[in-house]
Amino acid sequence: MRKRVRNSVFLLVLAIVGVLAWHVSRSEEPDWGGHRLSYWLVRIDSDNSDEAAQAIAAVARLGPASTPTIRRLLSCRDNKMKRTARIVLARCPWKPVVRGPEYWRHRARLALILAGRETAIGLLPEVRAMLHDPDPRVREDGAEALGGMLEGAAPALVDLEAALKDSDAGVRRSAEIAVVNVKGNIQAARIRQAKEAATR
Repeated sequence: MRKRVRNSVFLLVLAIVGVLAWHVSRSEEPDWGGHRLSYWLVRIDSDNSDEAAQAIAAVARLGPASTPTIRRLLSCRDNKMKRTARIVLARCPWKPVVRGPEYWRHRARLALILAGRETAIGLLPEVRAMLHDPDPRVREDGAEALGGMLEGAAPALVDLEAALKDSDAGVRRSAEIAVVNVKGNIQAARIRQAKEAATR
């Protein structure tokens, strides 16, 4: 009985430490409209269209100021402590909302698109590195993020083409879509530049 109580206390302490660490990291987030970036990221796909539109506008307005937070969210990885914290918190009587690393990487991908080209290009090394992560879910997220950067991800084409041979089907599928997006937009940009040069 004592051992069970001791284990429960230990797990609760782990959960509290995890939550405190999250709140400390949030204090570095940029703010717009009286709310931090993570507040807006949660509401991007809200069922309330006004709230979703406001969230999209907020992330776009923050732009490059959101880079450190997006970098942190892209690097979200699961580990034993985080998993334990989520399990313990999920059993709490007040049922707090506990979101895992996949959720936050997905939010970071959306933020990369919304925050603008300058922000996305500034984070290109981190996103390219995701394609070489041992976790196939991270590699898949990296491919999707690069696909969302369009021609801005041109330097990462070699990584995306290598990912077409990945052992995971989800990664291969996401890489294929990303390659089409990136190459298609590179071609479109060249045509646009040629037209602009011809009209001068």
